[in-house]
Amino acid sequence: MIQILRAQQQRWETWQSRSPNRGIFGAIVTVGGLTSLVRLSGLFKHQLIAYRFGLSDDCDAFIVAFALPAFLAGLVESISQSAFIPTFVSVHKREGQTAAACLFASMMASALALVLVVLALLLVGERPILHLLAGGFGSDKLERVRQLFHWLLPILFLSSVAGLWSSVLNAQGRFALAAVAPLMTPLCPILAMVGFARFGIRALAAGTVLGALVQCAILGVGLHRYRLPIRPRWHGASPALRTLLERATPMLIGALILSSNGIVDQTMASRLAPGSVAALEYGNRLSSFVVGIASMALGTAVLPHFSDMVVERNWLGIRHTLNTYVRWIAVVSVAGTVVLVPLSMSIVRLLLERGAFTEADTRMVSHVQICYLVQAPFYLIGILGVRLLNALGHNRTLVWISSMNVITNLAGNYLLMRVLGLPGIALSTACVYACSMFVILHQVKAKLPCA
Repeated sequence: MIQILRAQQQRWETWQSRSPNRGIFGAIVTVGGLTSLVRLSGLFKHQLIAYRFGLSDDCDAFIVAFALPAFLAGLVESISQSAFIPTFVSVHKREGQTAAACLFASMMASALALVLVVLALLLVGERPILHLLAGGFGSDKLERVRQLFHWLLPILFLSSVAGLWSSVLNAQGRFALAAVAPLMTPLCPILAMVGFARFGIRALAAGTVLGALVQCAILGVGLHRYRLPIRPRWHGASPALRTLLERATPMLIGALILSSNGIVDQTMASRLAPGSVAALEYGNRLSSFVVGIASMALGTAVLPHFSDMVVERNWLGIRHTLNTYVRWIAVVSVAGTVVLVPLSMSIVRLLLERGAFTEADTRMVSHVQICYLVQAPFYLIGILGVRLLNALGHNRTLVWISSMNVITNLAGNYLLMRVLGLPGIALSTACVYACSMFVILHQVKAKLPCA
């Protein structure tokens, strides 16, 4: 039986190696399949949260307290994927494994030192920061946010480490381990909520931190197995590291600007009726179950392949890959959206309507979910274009695109909230990604060299 499985694996790897498009497709299948498992576990976690807490003040407080550590850790992961992978691939091809490993160790040292500084600043300035994020909350609810914020701060360091380690695994084509390790982040909170239910929302917070810790442990074992550096170590400011920092700086600014949209949405939702922050989160999580799987698989798979083709100056191959995947993404995502929108109410009722989650909550979350689903085609095609711009080294272009997105989001939120209420925030997000997609594709066409 084992020999049969190995033979099938060999055939699959041989099939993937015959063309870049097949290699990308194989990586998408691997990452997509494992990410689906992670997302299913995350969906069950949110079902349990809805059952236990519904749209309560505790749920609102947890979401706001978790938002900033998760947002900043996401920045580290995004930058390490977007800026580090193209540089690592180039150094590995030209200078060998040792030079690439030294680059990664130095990058870890720089990134984690910055994370520790940010952690200290958050502790010093927590009160004004939390007042800004949850300005619409009462004093008791704001105090709950502060307490949970202290519980969840370690997430920033642990998830940053996990993001850095995942990036080097993806750069070496070790997609499976990097994709399956995040399974711990929903499983540990589920076990904590079931086993320590009497502690309420604090069990969810503790389980969330434990999940990030276990994820790091799994990734660390994998790096050791593949003989990749685990400890951060400064090897000096090499030319490769300077190139990485030149790429990372505009990416940091762009990601900081773009990722702030989620914080802005939650902040504006906190000024609406109680439970609005939780309703926005549920609607976004359910819609991102599908969109998130596709975007994670696509973005993870195409960047190393685009980086390889850029190093080889295979411009015709890049254009062929880009056009092929834009067509397929458009067809599949539009068809999926058309199918899912009419089923939105039934999906929310099936997944969430029990315990503390009421029929009125179902209607609200369903409307939010429909507005979020509209973004799918624009978001996925935009991801493809962003990864190509990352591989080409045009990260500065993404800074002004991100700035445009924030302005569009703020204006859209303000206008659509007045007409639609909470669902207007979700629809504004879809409008942002639609505008962004057209701008990104125009920039790709302008920046991609002729064959």
